[in-house]
Amino acid sequence: MYKRTIKYTDFNDVERTQDYYFYLSKTDLTKLNSRVEGGIQNKFEKMINKLDVKELVATVEELILSSYGEKSDDGTRFIKSKELAVAFSQTNAYDELFMSLINDPDSLADFIKKILPQDIQVKIDEEMAKGNIPNIVPENKPEIVDIAPKQE
Repeated sequence: MYKRTIKYTDFNDVERTQDYYFYLSKTDLTKLNSRVEGGIQNKFEKMINKLDVKELVATVEELILSSYGEKSDDGTRFIKSKELAVAFSQTNAYDELFMSLINDPDSLADFIKKILPQDIQVKIDEEMAKGNIPNIVPENKPEIVDIAPKQE
């Protein structure tokens, strides 16, 4: 599970800093991979290499909203629902997260890795070290989508 602290300004013009939780279980990953021809890794490689902005935007949104949830107080459950995801998508915290991921390939790659189960994160690191998994972040790391005004 990945806890991300997001600083944003709410709709009452109040600056907030809150923790949000994201996680894709092995079951979630299996379902996601089964829906994507060639698997999610292949899909990301193609999107990044082609800079397919339309597909990238849709996929990043799907990853954020399908991994967003709330941890139960006793830590035994990670609660996800369409209602929770929609509620999160209606916040400026979502906007901050989405734009940070879409404009920074390194941040996106880091987010994807961190939302995965710990044992899969370790396997990814091992396979990348061996050169078996290509780095999906291009060498020149262009901004993927430069549509939002820069924060000063």
